[in-house]
Formats: sequence, structure tokens, C-alpha cells
Amino acid sequence: MQRIIKDRQVVDDRWHLLPKDATLESVPNSDDVIIPLALWLEHGPALRGRDGGLGV
Repeated sequence: MQRIIKDRQVVDDRWHLLPKDATLESVPNSDDVIIPLALWLEHGPALRGRDGGLGV
């Protein structure tokens, strides 16, 4: 896991950047993920129901 500086402290970066060819099935339900815009546009309603954080 990578480390980042947040609020002046070094912490684990919990966010995972998914590749541009990611599929809906490859998105973990509980992890914090950053997904490609194309995946969001195609599957936005399904992705809103995830337990983890979501960024586009």
C-alpha cells in the first residue's frame, strides 16, 4: 500500500486507481476506488450501491 501525506501526517493511501479498461465486475465492493469516467457513465446507478468510497 502506498503512503501519502494527509493533514501533515504520513498515512496509508486507501484509494485504488482502476485502469481505464476496468469492468463493472472488477470493481471491489468495499474498497475505496477511483474509476474511469467511461465506466461511471455506463454503470453509474450500479456503482452507487457500493459500500466503499467512489471517485471518478
